[in-house]
Amino acid sequence: MYALIAIFGGICSGTFWLISKSIIEEKYSAKTYSLLWIIYASIIFSPALIFYIPNMKIQDTWGILILILTGACYATSNSLSFKALRTIELSKYSIIKPIQILVAVLGGILIFGESFNILKLCGFILIIFAMFIIFYKKGQLSSYKDGSIYVIIACIILGFASILNKFAFHFSFTIFFVAFANYFFQIPFLISKETCTQVVQIVKKFWLKVIIGGILAPTAWGCYILALKHSNISIIDPITQSVTIFTQLILGIIILNEHKDLKKKLIGFLIVIVGIILFNIK
Repeated sequence: MYALIAIFGGICSGTFWLISKSIIEEKYSAKTYSLLWIIYASIIFSPALIFYIPNMKIQDTWGILILILTGACYATSNSLSFKALRTIELSKYSIIKPIQILVAVLGGILIFGESFNILKLCGFILIIFAMFIIFYKKGQLSSYKDGSIYVIIACIILGFASILNKFAFHFSFTIFFVAFANYFFQIPFLISKETCTQVVQIVKKFWLKVIIGGILAPTAWGCYILALKHSNISIIDPITQSVTIFTQLILGIIILNEHKDLKKKLIGFLIVIVGIILFNIK
């Protein structure tokens, strides 16, 4: 059941990034786009406060500090991702994204004692090999001038944030309070007079896409958090990311006409999927 929830969340996530890519303009800062979606999601998840605050315990203070650190990670990661999407193709972005899986799965194994076997090791190797295929060109590795380096750093930070979220569930937080906190605690790291002004401008210009994206983003995150609460991070992260990757790749090719290096992208995608499948074999 939770695998199906993770799959649905992955579809919503991939579609959300398509919408984000379609409204990105150079004149708006990467922080502005992060703040735009965070405001919408914080409002949607805010009812979680009503259910949590009356039951808050003093020992949850450490958990709140973890969630604040998680918010800082997500704010940094999202800003880097939006910065990269100004120049990088969505379909290429999707192939690099599994770096997050490597970090999250490694954390699940080393920190939470989740199972590790030869198949997961092969999964690691295949995903790294897929990255090599994407960046290898004319006898050498590409120089990341298209913004790929921002995606790599963002995904490493994102994987670390997933580990912090798993820690947060050791406290008495409800699922949707964690989802709310993941968004709300990003705001202090992003808000400014400039970003607020730009958010208003983007909403006026792309109001319909903003409404759709504002629904998709928290839906995707709610599904992910719900599945993560009840299952292993080394299972949920690979499932969510594989569906997100597939959705981004297909939509990028079909809707955004991203046909450059199509053969390499498809090969890289297939290798990544095989690697992710290996992560889920017990």
